This record gives sequence, C-alpha cells and structure tokens, in this order.
Amino acid sequence: MPRSLPLLVALVAIALSTAVFRWTGVSNSTIVALTFLTIVLLTAAAQPLWAAVTASIVSMLSFNFFFLEPVGTLTIADPQNWVALGAFLTVSLVASNLSSAVRTREREAVARRDALARLFDLGRDILIMTGGPQAMSTLAQVIARRFDVPFVAICQPADPVGEWQIASAGQVPGDLPTAALDRAFERAAQAMEFDATS
Repeated sequence: MPRSLPLLVALVAIALSTAVFRWTGVSNSTIVALTFLTIVLLTAAAQPLWAAVTASIVSMLSFNFFFLEPVGTLTIADPQNWVALGAFLTVSLVASNLSSAVRTREREAVARRDALARLFDLGRDILIMTGGPQAMSTLAQVIARRFDVPFVAICQPADPVGEWQIASAGQVPGDLPTAALDRAFERAAQAMEFDATS
C-alpha cells in the first residue's frame, strides 16, 4: 500500500462530507463537527498517527472555513466558536494519539507472543534431539528455521587454545575470524564471572 494512500482516503472523506453539507444546506456546527470527528477517529483506528493528525488539521480548517461565521474565511467572529474549534482539534488529536498507542501495544504483544512461541518450539526441538557428532549442526539448523535467519553458527572453544569448533546452518555471510571469536568469548566469560560474584 502506498504511504500516501491512508491520508488520501481521509482527505477524500472530508471533502465529500464538506460538499454534501454545503449542497444540502446543513450548517449545524454540531452535526458537522461530529461528522468530521468520526472521520478522524476512523482514520486513527485504521491508519498511522501521522495520517490521523493531518486529517484532524484539515477537518478543523474545513470546519472553520465552510461552517463557522464568517463563512469563507479562516477568521472566527464568535468567541464561542473558538472554544468549539479548540475542543474539536483537542479531542481529535488526543483520540488519534490514544488509538495509535493501542495499535503499537497490540503489535508489541503479538511480537512477544510470537517470540515466546518460537522459544517454546525451540525448547521442544532441543528436548527431542539426539546426541552425536551432528548434534550442534542440527541445533544450528533448528535455530535458523525457528527464527527465520539466513545463517546461524554455534562456536565452541577447543583444544589447542585458539581453535574453534563451528557448527553452522545456512550460507556463511563471510569469514568468522578467530580473533573476533576469542574477544567475544573473553567478554562473555568476564560477564559470567561478574554475575557470579555480584
């Protein structure tokens, strides 16, 4: 979906509502405000926050220009209309922000659920694995499949010092330099010692 499509849909809805109200002679500010607010809320419920905020500002300008006295200008004669316009913009922006926050938390919850499901499946696969010389290679393949990554390497220090046993799955993106593995192993060992003594 093009990035500008959600905003285009909201703007078309605002323009159509404005045209219908003008054509039918509807001038009740409450009806117009509630209609525009409904469009903004529907936009906020289904589209990104930026689209809802833009729809809020455009609907406010349309509300002011076409339905608040003096009509045809962006000035407001009645102080009460300032209150109505401010309340409309505030409600639409707050609702848009809340809707966006809810969708963000929903995505985070789904991501956590998927991560837990993958960890559960990985744990189950490990439990049913058999030992043997190919166990580490099989484990690397399982991790790559469960987490949908192109390459997994399980590196174990071996004798003599400085040598590594590497079990991998997938296409190697490049060389695995021994010096980098040594540094990573040293940092991990220091972190484990710190955790054990703290």
